[in-house]
Amino acid sequence: MKIVQVLCLLVVLNASAGMAQDSVYYAVYTSKGKPVEIKTMIDGLEEQDIILFGELHNDQTLHKIQLLLAQKLSEKKPLMMGAEMLERHNQNLIDEYLQGIIDTTQLFKEADLWPNFKSDYLPLLDLAKEKNLPFVASNIPRTLAKIAAFNSINYLDSIATDSIRLLMNPFPFEMNNKVKPYKELIKSDFGASHGMDTKKIVAAQALKDATMAHSICKNLEDTKLFLHYNGDFHSKDFGGIVYWLNHYTSKKLEIGVISTVESDNLEFKKDWKKQADYIIVVLKDGPKSY
Repeated sequence: MKIVQVLCLLVVLNASAGMAQDSVYYAVYTSKGKPVEIKTMIDGLEEQDIILFGELHNDQTLHKIQLLLAQKLSEKKPLMMGAEMLERHNQNLIDEYLQGIIDTTQLFKEADLWPNFKSDYLPLLDLAKEKNLPFVASNIPRTLAKIAAFNSINYLDSIATDSIRLLMNPFPFEMNNKVKPYKELIKSDFGASHGMDTKKIVAAQALKDATMAHSICKNLEDTKLFLHYNGDFHSKDFGGIVYWLNHYTSKKLEIGVISTVESDNLEFKKDWKKQADYIIVVLKDGPKSY
């Protein structure tokens, strides 16, 4: 067995063994608030076409659950993965890493990776490498999203070349203000306190959702389950990416959603009902990456 395979296997085994110890930091519930084990959640999701795992980016316990989920699902059926944390323009580098053409040092030198990628997301990529699973860099480059947030969607459209358009969802693009996450953010007008236009910021978030959804649809195969990792905002309440998935395909998709909430305790609150198929509650004072 290759060294990378051994190391990846050890990471997965450690994650699995450690979940019992980490259970003090999390609890899993159904959409109705019924407590369940992780195994029950995995069994309940394995027949989906797509699973959207809405995470809190800095929670270490969640990242262990993500790795365990990917491992167990890969043992049950053909699997492919994708992530908000990887942007479309880095897909070639991701593919080269998965094929062993470049190593970790080269990947971190050349790709645009999040500061916590090594600790929190590299284990997922290494699992894909060990099991020969596709891994899709699904997100729009952050530079393009910033143009939309600070200028406008229309301005981004006006300056986009053919090569730039390959890095985002198809245009023309029009955000639906009635989609719950967008509607709530616009109503809050949170951008005003930062001297920014809230509607432009929300449109940029919708652009990310649309690009991620388009990436999933473009790579989705009938025989494989697509497991996608993204921030909780992008899929909670079955909005965001879910909305755009249904927008980009006429096919009836079975989409499972995991949502995450942070709390002072692990008790379920009625406000969280129906915001996802499964809700993972994690402690505010649990282990964090940053």
